[in-house]
Amino acid sequence: LLLVVTVVNFRGFEKSQIVETETEKLASVLRQAQVWTLVGQTVSETRYNYGVHLEECTALTSCYYTIFRDIDWDARYDVGEEVTGRTYTFLTGVYIGTLDPQDSEDLDILFIPPLANVYFNGLDISEAQISIVSNLSSNTNTITINQVSGQIEIE
Repeated sequence: LLLVVTVVNFRGFEKSQIVETETEKLASVLRQAQVWTLVGQTVSETRYNYGVHLEECTALTSCYYTIFRDIDWDARYDVGEEVTGRTYTFLTGVYIGTLDPQDSEDLDILFIPPLANVYFNGLDISEAQISIVSNLSSNTNTITINQVSGQIEIE
């Protein structure tokens, strides 16, 4: 009986941790793009601004996000700007609940040196929020990115 109770509790804990894990992973990817911009990561001796492209998705679709370099300097993600090998997929059942600001079905977060200013979908907006949800549990986490300071915070 004790074993059954332990297994049931462990599975519940495991399901709640999935949102935490995916939120931390996305925040780390955002920080990686921010660091590459600030240190002047180059490709073929050209320095780019780096960002993360997210698309709206549901529990029924495959959800992913990717690091991109802004090749045409328009502060938006365009096909072909993704960094090879830097596309990440959420675990099954985890998806993006909301993207704010939401002026389209995606969100591009682009970091600009030298002060880590951030543009959201090419716009100068004070902050953006991304909520990460799981259909396996009732947990929801939110990542907030501050436009002026570049701070990335998990709530």
